[in-house]
Formats: sequence, structure tokens, C-alpha cells
Amino acid sequence: MQWGLMPFVSTCLCSFELGLEKPDPAIFTLALERAGCAPSEAAMIGDRLDNAIRPARLLGWRTIHVAQGFARFQSPRDAWDEPDLTTGSVGEVTPTLVDRLTGRADDDANGRRD
Repeated sequence: MQWGLMPFVSTCLCSFELGLEKPDPAIFTLALERAGCAPSEAAMIGDRLDNAIRPARLLGWRTIHVAQGFARFQSPRDAWDEPDLTTGSVGEVTPTLVDRLTGRADDDANGRRD
């Protein structure tokens, strides 16, 4: 894929094929089952707070909000709508994930960079 996310993706579900749609918790639970991981090991990358971020957070997932399209104007209703991270485009997600996985984000926060 053009954004370099595939190394981070272990499963992908199509709501049309499954007859399930976000924000139905069943699609998130099925994704966890197919990926064989716990909610704390999963990340939802989505552009809608109400349809992607909130349901994932309620189930214990990490969340990345991509503020694009009409959904960039959404405001959080409460703490469950607050993502762990917000980016301006999908292209910013991969470098952020790499930085977090390698500890570079922590180094930057502490003023260190190797």
C-alpha cells in the first residue's frame, strides 16, 4: 500500500461481506479474534470519532484519529471520543507508529535523538 501500513496490519475485515458495520462492537470483536490479539494490542485508525474511535476505545483499543474529510469537524462529546493520537493524514500514521515502536517518540519528548 502507498502509506506503508501493511507491516502493521494482521487482519482486515469488509463490513459488506460480514453484514456488520461500525460502530457495532461485533466487528471489532471479530477483528480481534481473527488477529489473535488482545484489545490492548490493537489499534483502530479512523476518521470518525463516533463511528471508529469511540467504539474502539470502549473495547480497550488504542486509537488514531485521521482528521480528514467532513469528519475533521467533529468535536469529542466526552472522553470516549478522545483518540490516543490525531494526525492530519493517513500518510502521517506510519512514521508515527514507527517512532512509537522504536522509542523515538519518547526520545523526542525527552529532547534526545540518536
